[in-house]
Amino acid sequence: MEWHDFHKFQSDFKDLILSGKPNQRLIDGLEAVGDVPAGNRLNIHRNNYRESLSSNLSGHFPALAAYVGDEFVSGAIKEFCTVNPPVSASLASYGADFAGFIDSHAVSDKLPYISDIVRLEWAMHELQTVPEVAYQTEPQAMQNCTVSDNIRVIDSDFPLMSIWSAAMGHIPAEAVHLEQGGQMVVALLHDAEISLMALDDSEAEFFRSVQQDRNTDSEAAPHNVDAAQKLFYKRILVPV
Repeated sequence: MEWHDFHKFQSDFKDLILSGKPNQRLIDGLEAVGDVPAGNRLNIHRNNYRESLSSNLSGHFPALAAYVGDEFVSGAIKEFCTVNPPVSASLASYGADFAGFIDSHAVSDKLPYISDIVRLEWAMHELQTVPEVAYQTEPQAMQNCTVSDNIRVIDSDFPLMSIWSAAMGHIPAEAVHLEQGGQMVVALLHDAEISLMALDDSEAEFFRSVQQDRNTDSEAAPHNVDAAQKLFYKRILVPV
């Protein structure tokens, strides 16, 4: 097989695996093996591709499943894997775009907060895959703090902590009130364990100002000492 023919074969094979559309030229180019037709063998490859990617993501979204069901999650993940193939040989970060995929899905019309649940659960998964950063325990001054690398933050327009807690059975569903408004939820990795916390309005406002340049500044910090101290003792802000 000439190089350009081999390159075309690879391109055709990739297109078939991703789209599932029959390609007679590709089928004709394969040798028969036993009693299994070439088209069936290609379908086996395609199914293995989808199953290996979807199994890499399955189990990461229990709160999502609580709202839409396991069958929907499985189908959505397979659809995501079809239209969003990996761009790297490493699958460590594969699935980071799943929340965006759910954003554009019809389910978000009925459950507009559902993609933020995915973002929160992905944040928790991501923290499980990274090493915990060690910081000194006492800052020299509150304005000499920055955002910890051991956290992930979801700034939601919905009461996300309550929604997630209800999905996990920590609070009754009737305790969730969407009219409560948005919540900023922080996932924290500390001592190899992950915890979630919702920030109050003053903490969230101060965090947003800090996050703009990743460091507290000498003008903002003195006017928000209480919020800064709370975020520091919650390990959300850490010494520079």
